[in-house]
Amino acid sequence: MILNISDLIKTIALVLSGIASLIAISIAIKSENRNAKRFEAGLAVQKEIAEKSLIPILTVYYSENIDFKRIELFNAGIGTAIINKVTLSKNGKTVKSLHELFELPNKIKWDSYWTFEQNKYYLSAGKSFHLVELSEKNLRDQGFSKIEIANILDLWQKQMDGIKIEIYYEDIFGKNSYKYERVLPKIPY
Repeated sequence: MILNISDLIKTIALVLSGIASLIAISIAIKSENRNAKRFEAGLAVQKEIAEKSLIPILTVYYSENIDFKRIELFNAGIGTAIINKVTLSKNGKTVKSLHELFELPNKIKWDSYWTFEQNKYYLSAGKSFHLVELSEKNLRDQGFSKIEIANILDLWQKQMDGIKIEIYYEDIFGKNSYKYERVLPKIPY
């Protein structure tokens, strides 16, 4: 059997066309895989940025006012803090509520205080727990004299010195754990 040249050229052209098509498909697949990897890497970066932008930042503030005393736990970050453990202590004494560390007259009714009894707490961004507070107005409403109120609030200020607050918490993704620690100072006035 003799092939004519035109049939041979057609056959070669068909084979070359098939090879070119296979090469084009192979290049397209490699390009798509490369694009998919870039897309996945971009998603991973965006996810990491989102997670990092939702970091909670806990801090403790205290009042230096003469007529109003407060110690407050505040979330200054933009993510919710999941609080796993809180230790409140002074001179080796550990308590569940800060008001227990103050030695003030027994008949005092506190404005408010927070007791840590659960295993886990959630503190949203920009929110706070008033750990303990006591005001001149509250003491006056309880019938204390001006001198007694001044003495009680002065005692508060002195006894705040050395209170240690340790808080272990994590972000909402549960990936990053943090420890916040603060020892409160005595503030003279």
